[in-house]
Amino acid sequence: MRCGYSILEVLGASTTINFGRVFGDGTGTLISQEGQTLLFETDLPTTSLCVLECSIEVTIQLQCFPPYLAIDHNAHLSVRGKLDAQTVYVEKGGTLEFFKTTQCIQLTEANKFFFTDLTLKKGASFIVADGLTISGGIFEVKRDVTVRMEYFNISTSQLIVEQGAVLDVSGQGPIDPGHASAGNAQTRGGGGHGGPGVWERQ
Repeated sequence: MRCGYSILEVLGASTTINFGRVFGDGTGTLISQEGQTLLFETDLPTTSLCVLECSIEVTIQLQCFPPYLAIDHNAHLSVRGKLDAQTVYVEKGGTLEFFKTTQCIQLTEANKFFFTDLTLKKGASFIVADGLTISGGIFEVKRDVTVRMEYFNISTSQLIVEQGAVLDVSGQGPIDPGHASAGNAQTRGGGGHGGPGVWERQ
């Protein structure tokens, strides 16, 4: 299915729609309706990633099999409902956006989201609503990426901010770095591990 400069809205409540692949140039939008589940299942055995190349607005639930998701150039994944994607790569120009209603399928608690591995590559954007808690294994900010987060919590076993990258956390977001590479990593205005605005390299 290809989406380009268009909006595709899947009709029919309480239905499950299975997509082998969604691709395009990032200008199209796929919108789900209340009660629907969108399944993205790669149909090639050699493919280990579900690659989104069009913009998608998820209002209820999106699941990926395998649960490895890449948000490609200029694609915008807007999650207002539930998402099951344990390993996520946001490519250059891609955007991952969470709202206050975003939930993780694996967790029953509201306002909490789990990743095994979240990687933001150069030119990527990660937008998170106030009050969400992001937890998981590895949170990696690649070289020359700037990430700004306000009023939410990070709990991760390994936080990697490469040289030349900036992680700017303001408000009340506590950070547990675990591991951070040598480089120009920054937190400002609160939420630094070890005290407000403090970054500790381990």
